[in-house]
Amino acid sequence: MNVTRRYKVVNKFKYGGEILQPGDDFHPAGGRWDSNLIANPKLIEVIETIDGGDEFSALTVRELRGKLKDAGLPVYGNKAQLIERLVQGV
Repeated sequence: MNVTRRYKVVNKFKYGGEILQPGDDFHPAGGRWDSNLIANPKLIEVIETIDGGDEFSALTVRELRGKLKDAGLPVYGNKAQLIERLVQGV
C-alpha cells in the first residue's frame, strides 16, 4: 500500500526567495524548517492519497469510522490511516 503526499499552500508565504500563493504546490527541500512548515495547517495543506483507496477518499472521517466500526476494525487515526485500514481489511 503506497501513500502519496502532496502539499498545497494555504496562505501566502516566502520560501527560498520565492513568494508562494494559496493553491500553489509546495515542494519541500527537506530539513527541520520544512518539517515545521508542513506541520503548520495555516500555511500548508497535506493531501494524502492511498493507492487502492479511491472508493473511500470521498467519504468523511465520520463515515470512514462508521464503516470501520461496522467491520469490527479500530477507528483511531487520520483519514489516510482509516482508508488504509479499510482497504487492507486489517
